[in-house]
Amino acid sequence: IVSNGEVTSLISLTSDIRLKKDIRDFNGLSLMKKIGSAFSYKWNEKARSLNPNFANDYESYSWSAQKVNEALPQFTIKNLYGSDYLGIKKESLLPLAWNGVLELDDRVTKLEKRVKHLEERLSKYEAA
Repeated sequence: IVSNGEVTSLISLTSDIRLKKDIRDFNGLSLMKKIGSAFSYKWNEKARSLNPNFANDYESYSWSAQKVNEALPQFTIKNLYGSDYLGIKKESLLPLAWNGVLELDDRVTKLEKRVKHLEERLSKYEAA
């Protein structure tokens, strides 16, 4: 679909827990590490010839669809533009980032408690 406006997919809007099964936690950080770092880029001439929406010179941000496909093939779109180009279902990556942030927050909280405990022990040692 090529659009100059907004396109809404009912698949991505269906998040009702009553429609899901096999629900389990997952480690967002480890999955994000498998994908690797995001990067900035500008569209090349080939991309511009394939899609008029790429006819700008704006800096964009994303990941390598090839790396996403290696780590999480269900998050990629294959055979774009009638060829072997890949795309990313970027809305599928949001839960990974969300869990990753929560995991990091838990780590920071634990480390802050440990630092506080060690500082208390140190101050008692220094007072003696």
